Amino acid sequence: MHLPRWPSPTPPRGPLRETIEHYCQGALRYLLPPRSDGEYRSLLDDLEATRLVWWDPDRGTYLMAPSLRRLLNLRLRLQEPDVFAQRHGRAADYYRQAIIAHPYDCGPLLIETLYHTAYGYAAQLPDKVNELLAQALEPDKFTVGGADFLLERLRKDDELREALSAPVADRVVQSVQELRRNVRRMRLSAG
Repeated sequence: MHLPRWPSPTPPRGPLRETIEHYCQGALRYLLPPRSDGEYRSLLDDLEATRLVWWDPDRGTYLMAPSLRRLLNLRLRLQEPDVFAQRHGRAADYYRQAIIAHPYDCGPLLIETLYHTAYGYAAQLPDKVNELLAQALEPDKFTVGGADFLLERLRKDDELREALSAPVADRVVQSVQELRRNVRRMRLSAG
């Protein structure tokens, strides 16, 4: 399971402690059954103590070793497929809201939304992805660097390619390539 990158649809602009508290109050509520803020904080403390999960201040998220994340995902998918789909659906909904709140250069949010949509809404995947691409890939909301970054990240994200079917993954890459061309064209004509 990827842990959402931002603690809430509005990322805090403050000290790390505030960021972690926002994380506890925002993202974890999408992923876990209801708990008190103290219980969420205690859970994160316990996870950090294992060194299996750590806070990455550069990316503004908790990270987990990819091999561990894949193992946990596989176990949950095999043992509790409904819970697996529900958790990914909630994470996809969380990221979709974050894109609405932060539509500019939303590439990292889009990648996470696509990943969780693939598992949370598998039966509706092509339609959900088309909807998401139409919402997120507006050329006037991207810089050239943001479009380049998104395309590069898409090409390197093995987990996302595994989650999406080949035709859907191809559609995503083609859409981002088109976005990149349009952003470059807009910036050249404006300058």
